[in-house]
Amino acid sequence: MQQLDELDAADVQRALVEFSALSVATALERFCRDVDGTENYGLHPDRVEATAFAWLAKQTLENRPGNLPAVTGAGRPVVLGAIYPA
Repeated sequence: MQQLDELDAADVQRALVEFSALSVATALERFCRDVDGTENYGLHPDRVEATAFAWLAKQTLENRPGNLPAVTGAGRPVVLGAIYPA
């Protein structure tokens, strides 16, 4: 069996991306067969990631947790990130 340090980094990343994509696709098929797209709720799909990061930033600015332990497996809710004023 090949050791991890012998594997090409690009191959490892490729495998992780494929695993992640298949995991998401499988979960969507299993649990979300009839889910509407975000556009049906007024949020263009191209803006989902930016909106998520904006929400996380807002949580941090308000000193509120940005994680959900039941989903992430974290031990407790925590404020994510940090603010470094100029």
